[in-house]
Amino acid sequence: MAQKRENFTLGTKTEIASRSGYRCSYPKCGKTTVSARQHLEGFENTGVACHIYSAALDGPRGRGNLSSPEIRSSKNGVWMCSEHASKIDKNKGADYKAEVLQQWKAIHEHQIAQEHLNVFHPYGWIENIEIKSCPIFENNQKIDFQKLNLITGNNSTGKTAICEWLISLSDLGRLTRWGSAITGIPKPEKELFKPLKFNINYWAPNKQNLKIELKNGNTAVKINNNTTPFPSIKYNVIYLSFENNIENTNHRFQKKLGIDLVKLANITKHLNKENGIFYRNGRWSQSEDDDNTFNLTCKFLEGPQRSFGLMSSSEQFFIMLDFMIARASIESKQSPTLLIIELEGLTFSPQRYRKIFEHLSAPSTPFQTLITAYSDDTFDEFALWHRTDIIKSENYSSQNPVYRLEKRSQSHL
Repeated sequence: MAQKRENFTLGTKTEIASRSGYRCSYPKCGKTTVSARQHLEGFENTGVACHIYSAALDGPRGRGNLSSPEIRSSKNGVWMCSEHASKIDKNKGADYKAEVLQQWKAIHEHQIAQEHLNVFHPYGWIENIEIKSCPIFENNQKIDFQKLNLITGNNSTGKTAICEWLISLSDLGRLTRWGSAITGIPKPEKELFKPLKFNINYWAPNKQNLKIELKNGNTAVKINNNTTPFPSIKYNVIYLSFENNIENTNHRFQKKLGIDLVKLANITKHLNKENGIFYRNGRWSQSEDDDNTFNLTCKFLEGPQRSFGLMSSSEQFFIMLDFMIARASIESKQSPTLLIIELEGLTFSPQRYRKIFEHLSAPSTPFQTLITAYSDDTFDEFALWHRTDIIKSENYSSQNPVYRLEKRSQSHL
């Protein structure tokens, strides 16, 4: 008896094609697959809605433990020209794994959405980070990235470490605690640092490969296998972590945001015009105690005008988050940008999670986001995540606290 294929419906094929702009999703192809028929009425479509996980039980890339509705979903489809549709399925899809096709789909659909909105930003996209060797994780681990990404794990399991390694795209100084640029320290102490080696694969706008290796206090950097003192291809990485009771001064905002006073004033004007997710109608007033210090008052959602200093810690974080998102949106017009948000120590309602997630995953948001948080079932209800969990290695012990990375299987691809 023939095995049942889980084919896309016509409506699903149309959705996959439309989300791709009827252009091939294969990198550097982008071929238009629909056109007017020559000398005849109607149109011709030469594109193919390809399954990421296979329509057949024994097909390319297998089923990936997906249910029949998930296999038939548009989320499991990527649009290709006829040439590349054939190419990705050869050899049972061994050369084009599901994670790769999901990356291509996410990147291509993001570009099409930006074009549709008539928003043209410098193209950039972090594909993955490959952890070759380090003192925290098992060797040869990899995290693939899409537009909105989540890493969860308990405290002291390496979430911040991954953030620091990604920040090295724009600031090698974040590698100092891993033994980078250590000077004036005796050689025996330098050798206490365990070797760290990782690669970041990204587009800016062409495909780039950053290799960083730290050993005995020395840092080796290569871009596309060429040695360089530091990553010379500009990529913004903006970082926000939670802290209790942020001081209500422009100085604290400037330090947290990594900007000067003029930029802070202009971002405030931008937010007053556009509104943030939570921020409304703010202004800076000169402090009575210091002519060089200013304090913020603003609304939280539709609440009353209040001093930032009198807000709760979570409300302060959300206001600061809106400033960070505004900065990322503005800077992404000049260079590719990644926003990193660490939520450790912060709990809030699923409704507020949803507000943040929907905003950051929207086509109008022109940058990628990575969020780290404690392991929490709250995240399970959201289908927007590309999620990685940090769990204990099989070889874990108190003397050898090593973790591994596990992509969370989701009911929504």
